[in-house]
Amino acid sequence: MEVTIADFGVEAEVNTLMLNASIFQVLGSAKISLKSIKCTMGLAMTTQKLPDGRLLPAVEPYNISLDFDEDNIDVDLIGDVWTEVVDLFTALLKS
Repeated sequence: MEVTIADFGVEAEVNTLMLNASIFQVLGSAKISLKSIKCTMGLAMTTQKLPDGRLLPAVEPYNISLDFDEDNIDVDLIGDVWTEVVDLFTALLKS
């Protein structure tokens, strides 16, 4: 069986972010969101054996793929002045 979930989004927030590069240290937080994700996966029906010997039905996923456009990724960095510099590089890398 194949299952497809289309056009969903994910948001994550990192409250304590610390990056070290050479003599520079960036402190802050980050908000990351992905929009318009498509997930396709296969599901196989199987059984699982419990420690007491009973058999129960189970589902095993296989061939999982995630498709998304890199333009639908938003990264917002919040923090000190170095965070602003890193945020500039993030914008340049996405273009």
